[in-house]
Amino acid sequence: MSISRRLALGLVASFAALLLCASGAAAAGSNGSEVAGNLAQTLLTWAKVIIIPTAAVMALPALFRRDIGHALLTLVIVLVVGMFAFDSPGIQSLVVEVGNTVLGK
Repeated sequence: MSISRRLALGLVASFAALLLCASGAAAAGSNGSEVAGNLAQTLLTWAKVIIIPTAAVMALPALFRRDIGHALLTLVIVLVVGMFAFDSPGIQSLVVEVGNTVLGK
């Protein structure tokens, strides 16, 4: 795996972790913590601004090389990160529902 691909995957993985933390902070923010709510809102705003250019930077080289596997991997990563960025309450309810089903609550 080339260094640029490793760097891109590392960037996307850290970005996804950041969004996951922001979603958790948003959930904690609804319980009364203003700092967590403000942090979550700021991180989600940044995510919405950053996700499209990041996807373009990752996908354009794959499309120019006609590397369909890399382009599809980029699509899946962008979809997962985009779900957290653009539909945080929906993802939160999905995670809670799946957790309740698995735990039997």
